[in-house]
Amino acid sequence: MSYIFVGTIVGLKGLNGTLKVAAENEVVLSSSLKVKVGYSLQYSEEFTVLEYKFGTSKYSYLRLVEIDNIISAKKLVEKGVFVNVLDVSNNFVTEDYSKDLNFDVYDVRSGKFLGKAISIIPNPGNDLILVVTENGEFFLPFVDAIVKKFDKMEKAIFIELIDGLLE
Repeated sequence: MSYIFVGTIVGLKGLNGTLKVAAENEVVLSSSLKVKVGYSLQYSEEFTVLEYKFGTSKYSYLRLVEIDNIISAKKLVEKGVFVNVLDVSNNFVTEDYSKDLNFDVYDVRSGKFLGKAISIIPNPGNDLILVVTENGEFFLPFVDAIVKKFDKMEKAIFIELIDGLLE
């Protein structure tokens, strides 16, 4: 199953468990829709949408059937909201980077070709770059400490390898 990252829960609104979401995509979440909430898709829990509204600011507001009080809602702050791509219409805003990258990935120190970056996976903590090599595939955190240069013109990514990354 393929999921879309809707956004990160950044706070609360009111006392009834309404969640304030910094939306990454303008996805319409209808009532009774199943969503996953967690620090990543792998470590998420399933919830049911009660109500989802776009706010006048950059935030959207989400109410979940299972969350009806401020104490339960606080436990979800800083977690991401994910929805199955088959459950939403195609009216969401595209992200800054194409999901189908096809960028070459190089070690910044040696200049050695490491593989092909094929997509960027949105994640609440930091986005991940999926890199395919001749030995398999791995996720690369899209952070300044590792990604030293992201060259859109040359379709190349230069990274600083850290111990254990390719093992």
